[in-house]
Amino acid sequence: MLKTLLINPPYSLEERYGGSLKSFGAMTEPMGLAYLAGSLESNQLPVEILDAPAMGFQIDEVADRVSHGSFHLVGITFLTPMFDVIRDLTRRIKESCHRVKIIVGGPHPTALPERTLNELPDIDFVCVGEGEKTIVDVIKYLDGENRIEKINGLVYRKGREIVKNPPRKFESDLDSIPKPTRHLLSMEKYQLTVPL
Repeated sequence: MLKTLLINPPYSLEERYGGSLKSFGAMTEPMGLAYLAGSLESNQLPVEILDAPAMGFQIDEVADRVSHGSFHLVGITFLTPMFDVIRDLTRRIKESCHRVKIIVGGPHPTALPERTLNELPDIDFVCVGEGEKTIVDVIKYLDGENRIEKINGLVYRKGREIVKNPPRKFESDLDSIPKPTRHLLSMEKYQLTVPL
C-alpha cells in the first residue's frame, strides 16, 4: 500500500507572531492534517503526520524524514507567509527523494492554485478546498485505481500544461467526515498560550 506523510511545515512562533509576541503565541495541533489523516485511515491507507513546529524540526530534518520513510505522497498545508519556506522545503524534499509526489493545500494554494504550481516547480498537485476526499482519490490514483481527470478539486501538471479539474462540492454532512487522528500527534506539545 502507498504511504502518505502529511506535513505542517517548519514555521516558528517567532515567524508566525513576531519577535515580541512569540512567547505568548499558541502552539496548536494541525487539525486540518488530522482530518485528512482520518480520511486516509478510514480507507485503510497508511498515513503519518509530521508537525515540524511542534517537533522543532527545520527543513533538512523534514526532508530527511521523507527520504527515510518510504513515502509515496507528501501533503503539505500552508499559508501565504510560509511561501519561501514551502519553496525551500519542496525543493529539498525532491532533491532527497525525487520519486515522491507532493500535494499542497490550505488557504494559499486554494486561492491561487495555478500560480502556486507555476511558482513552486517541485509541487505535483494542488488540492483546492476541502481535501478529505481529494487526498484519498490522489493516493488511489498513484496506486493505479483512479484516473486523475476524475478527481474533483485537483489542479496538476500534465507535461508543461496546468490542468484544473472541476471543483469538489462542499461536504454538507459533516458527520460523514472521519474523526481527526489525534493519536498521530504528540498532543503534549500543544498549548493555547504560553503560561506567564
